[in-house]
Amino acid sequence: MRLKRLIANVDGVKSIFMMRDELIVSVRDDEVPRRIVDVAAQAGIKVDEIAECTPTLDLVYREAVSRL
Repeated sequence: MRLKRLIANVDGVKSIFMMRDELIVSVRDDEVPRRIVDVAAQAGIKVDEIAECTPTLDLVYREAVSRL
C-alpha cells in the first residue's frame, strides 16, 4: 500500500499495520496525525478518517509483532 510506505517515514510514527481495510498507526504524540494527513495530501492521497482508538489486546499484539 502506497500510503503505508509514505507514512512509515513520518517523524513520530511508531508502527503501522493493516487490519481489514484500515491502516492502524501507533503514534508518539497528538501532532503526528496532522503530519500524516499532510504527507498523504502532498502525494495526492485523500485520508477519509483519522480516529483515536482504545488499544485492544489484538492491537497491542500486532504492534509488538510489527516491531520484530
